[in-house]
Amino acid sequence: LEGTYAAPDRRREDVYSVQDLPFGSGSGPYVLTRRDETGTRVERWPDYHRHIPADDGFVEAGPYIDAWETRIIPEHVAAKAAFLAGDLDVYDGWRAWDDVAEFEGQDHISIVETPGGGFSNLGMDGAKFHDRRARQALQKAIDYEGFIEAIRPLGGRYAAPISNLLPHFQQLTQEQLREWFRYDPAESRALWAAANFEVPVDSIDVRLTNATWTSEIGEFAAQSLRGALGVGADVWSVDSTCHWCVPPPPTGDPKEWDLLSYGAGEGGWTTGIPHESHLVHFDPRAYGRTAFNHSDLLATVHPEIAADARTLTGMLEAQEQEIDFDVRVELLTDIQRWILDNAWCVLQLPASAVQHYAVSSRLRDFAPEDWLNWYALRRESMWLADA
Repeated sequence: LEGTYAAPDRRREDVYSVQDLPFGSGSGPYVLTRRDETGTRVERWPDYHRHIPADDGFVEAGPYIDAWETRIIPEHVAAKAAFLAGDLDVYDGWRAWDDVAEFEGQDHISIVETPGGGFSNLGMDGAKFHDRRARQALQKAIDYEGFIEAIRPLGGRYAAPISNLLPHFQQLTQEQLREWFRYDPAESRALWAAANFEVPVDSIDVRLTNATWTSEIGEFAAQSLRGALGVGADVWSVDSTCHWCVPPPPTGDPKEWDLLSYGAGEGGWTTGIPHESHLVHFDPRAYGRTAFNHSDLLATVHPEIAADARTLTGMLEAQEQEIDFDVRVELLTDIQRWILDNAWCVLQLPASAVQHYAVSSRLRDFAPEDWLNWYALRRESMWLADA
């Protein structure tokens, strides 16, 4: 990054190395000027390099907005009240099913609807559900249509192992997905009775992360499991935002929970890579190993888990190396079918069909599509109508 930059008009400008940047500036056009228990403030850095020619949300002279302040408001009700009062320009972390109707019709608020890309998952402990029949029993034990009606009042969709925000890669239709996500208590009980359990599962413990958002989801799943399988199902919460990222117990040892409920099925983003943000949860080299199935490829007390992990890893590696786009799409579709046929690693619950962004009407050119790929506040061409 050290040296000079030749502009189109033949002027030469300095290019700073990261080490030479002012403290707090990071690598972008803003400098961090405050960070405390109330939030953060970043201010425009005048020495940031020029973007010539301007394109894709960047402007020649740097961002139009001089400063951003992020406020920490722990209570959902207080955050919503501040937004309704006009004290916030961007309202993040909201419950669309509660808020959309209240926000609509407000002159100072803009609501933008985009396709949903979130996930709502039940991660399975492979030490207990190493027999695929047990996992398939769980797959048939959820009342998916009832879930959509109860939890997705703004519309729901069946989720696939690749985000629907990547339709060029994820080509399974809703009708096709219904073949796997089919509520069938009788078949579920038959599969459950036939399955081998090295670790007895008399009652299913559902661990719930981020409980303030997903308690309804966990409770619905537990109720559905009780009714379909005729077993107990208890929900309990943990104060954790990334419980599934922690190192696994020794290979093959069961976890304290049977199912891990995580993700609200709202929002969602993508960088355009198939692994983000869904497929990585199934990957034996990633969350599929460290969090769920204990699928250590070198040693495991569950050979069927190790065999399936090798199969899926080989399929994933093949698609990663494929350079023909159409062939890669076929390989990714085969991978998704394999995951769903084997009810592998994670049971996906229906997610919201749409997501919403709420911003003040004075915020212009904020490009909601950029909020689907982490671009968001890096867009320099955003401006304030009353500034």
